[in-house]
Amino acid sequence: RAKKNEGGEPQPLPWYFDVGTKGGALVVPIFTVVFPLAIYYGLQANGMSAEKAGPWASFLYLFGGLMAWTFTYLYRVATKNMTYVQQLKDYEDAVMMKRLEEMSDDELLGMLEDAERTATEFQKQMDAEQSSQARA
Repeated sequence: RAKKNEGGEPQPLPWYFDVGTKGGALVVPIFTVVFPLAIYYGLQANGMSAEKAGPWASFLYLFGGLMAWTFTYLYRVATKNMTYVQQLKDYEDAVMMKRLEEMSDDELLGMLEDAERTATEFQKQMDAEQSSQARA
């Protein structure tokens, strides 16, 4: 799935991964054909027989791909860069924008005043904590 850029537009995949481009049509087969063959011949060059190198090359290629996919999935989970999370964020943003559009000018001004008052109180609290830590 393509990522979104700052404007919210889908950011296309790089040319070498997009199978709809000539670059992608050349690079993707390298990963699916040439890479396992390189493992196979690499194992043979290091002294393994052809009968053993084939299954081992298949195993290493599939296991490596599975591990790569798993680590990218865990990374996306840890950074919350997943489709569901992005959809939920987009939905919450749309709901908040709709609520702001429906608010009257007086309600908006009241909300801004409340935010300023809260920010001022928070700043006073932080200044008091810093001065008490400086004394200690």
